Amino acid sequence: MSEPASRSAPSYHVATAPSPGAIGIIQLRGSREELNQVLRRLVGSSVPVTAGRVRFGDIDDGVVVAVDEQTCQLMPHGGVRVMQRLAKQLQDLGVEAGAVTERDRDPIPELAQSLFPEAASPLEADMLLCLAQAASPAAADLLIDQPRLWREALAEVDGPWQSQRIRERSCQLDRLIRPPTVVLVGAANVGKSTLSNEILGRSASLTADLPGTTRDWVGSLAQVRTPLGLVAVHWIDTPGYRTRASESEAAAWDLARPLIRQADALVLVGDCEQGWLDPVPADPRPHIAVLNKCDLKTAPQVEAVLRQSPVDTAVAVSATCGQGLEQLGAAIGIALGLGEIDPHLPWAFSAALRVLVETDDRVGLAAYVGVAT
Repeated sequence: MSEPASRSAPSYHVATAPSPGAIGIIQLRGSREELNQVLRRLVGSSVPVTAGRVRFGDIDDGVVVAVDEQTCQLMPHGGVRVMQRLAKQLQDLGVEAGAVTERDRDPIPELAQSLFPEAASPLEADMLLCLAQAASPAAADLLIDQPRLWREALAEVDGPWQSQRIRERSCQLDRLIRPPTVVLVGAANVGKSTLSNEILGRSASLTADLPGTTRDWVGSLAQVRTPLGLVAVHWIDTPGYRTRASESEAAAWDLARPLIRQADALVLVGDCEQGWLDPVPADPRPHIAVLNKCDLKTAPQVEAVLRQSPVDTAVAVSATCGQGLEQLGAAIGIALGLGEIDPHLPWAFSAALRVLVETDDRVGLAAYVGVAT
């Protein structure tokens, strides 16, 4: 008679690549009782039946997915700091860092293939799951084309295996699944709120011809037209900045600072009278200068101010007239890396694909894509 296995503490490992991505996956293992105990302390609820939206303490919003009786996945946003903080929180709860097993090479096959049993391969099942989750309409055609692109990539045995380019491009295309954050900043009364309402198609921000009307940041999901098509972004309008601000205005600006620091792209809104706020020195994130109220000036006047833009990309718009919004959307898309793409380069859109590309596992990739070797 064999001796019973010794009881071990629950364990976790990070299933996605260490580079930033749209979604991070942390695999959590243990008995169902242990998993429930960890999740109750971490998110305030037990393991869901299939999947559920949660709040990971003060770290991030995300999803918990039940894989089987002894495995669940934590899916926050894929920022490096978010993943580090979540891993640290698990350690503080007594969860040990575990080793990656062969079974972890494809982190979400059970969920995707159970939802889409008609899929011809694990890749196709994950593609259908990703298609259902994608926030941007522009993702649809690209995702549908991925099974063919990956089959063709694997068929080119003697061709260049562009893993680095695939990883870099995938980090950008992942923004079609998880919307990036675009934050507007500018002086008071340059028309940020009017521009936001025009982009959002509704009155989300209060507008008036008085500085300081917006006293708090306002955010919503918006769609902007880019060279790839319609792309969803988290659009955030911040209070106007004034050097001599009232106490309430200063407090509102302080609340907006963390959002500005976390933005994927910053839109500096100005007008011909006030110009723009200066961009943050040495900030590598894309900045777009928007010159609003261009309908109130002549074309030569507008061009003269645009030449004074503090950043390379500058667009003239009129929020009240709806002018220049398509050019703004295109500029945002290009700034986020969603401009023209190589139609022959596949997209590592799933956690499994990212792991297989990162480890250069051609055999595992062929099995995942459904190609005989």
